[in-house]
Amino acid sequence: MLFFNHNVSDIVIIGCGDAANMTKERRERIRDIMKKFKIPVEILPTDVACTTFNFLVAEDRFVGAALLPQLRGYDSVVSDPLQKMENEHGLLS
Repeated sequence: MLFFNHNVSDIVIIGCGDAANMTKERRERIRDIMKKFKIPVEILPTDVACTTFNFLVAEDRFVGAALLPQLRGYDSVVSDPLQKMENEHGLLS
C-alpha cells in the first residue's frame, strides 16, 4: 500500500524500534528503496518517530508511518523485528 499511495504523503516516518536495531546498512537500504519510489523518509527510534508523526499531523501535513515496537524491558529472547522480517520474507534485501 505504501508504494501505491506514495504521492499522498509528504513524508513517511519509520520507527525502527530501539536505536540499536537500526544499523547503518539497514538505514541505507531503506533509504535506497524509498528513494527509488521518490518517497521522502525519516528513520527514527520508535518513541521519537511517534512524537515526530504527531507533530507533523498537528501541522496538517500528510504523513505515513511504519512503527516497530521497542524491545526495551522485554526478555532478551525476543528477536530483532527487522531481522525477523529480513529472514522470513527477504525484505530489505
